Amino acid sequence: MERILVGIEEKSTDLLSVIYALNLAKRMDVKISVLLIIELTAACGKPEEASQNEFAIRKRLEKFILDGRSEGTAIDFFVAYGSFKEELIKFIQEEKISLLVVDSPFPDRIAGSKKLPALFGEIKLRTHCRIEVVHKKDINPS
Repeated sequence: MERILVGIEEKSTDLLSVIYALNLAKRMDVKISVLLIIELTAACGKPEEASQNEFAIRKRLEKFILDGRSEGTAIDFFVAYGSFKEELIKFIQEEKISLLVVDSPFPDRIAGSKKLPALFGEIKLRTHCRIEVVHKKDINPS
């Protein structure tokens, strides 16, 4: 059985990676784990702010998880507090994940998109896990 991890930052808004993983599950025998990672840094602010972000995204994820389970998909939800990279790597290693699915950073988060190749390179090196990046479709091409 294929084991898919959907890695989500608390700043995620579209959750396209969850939709992508659920669509894969309709065609394959997979187990999906959704890992919400809350980065606890000085820039994150107060713990109350982190918990508000966590609550908002959990609420949005509930519907996807319930829909997936109602269709017979094995899907679990986890929350981790720490570095996005380190928590992903730790989870992949511990749970023997074969495919990581993540959302592409938004254009307004240029710093995040520049760090992406290094992040994925280290994940591949330390875990031998395949990675799929889900991009938001541009409906108004220029």
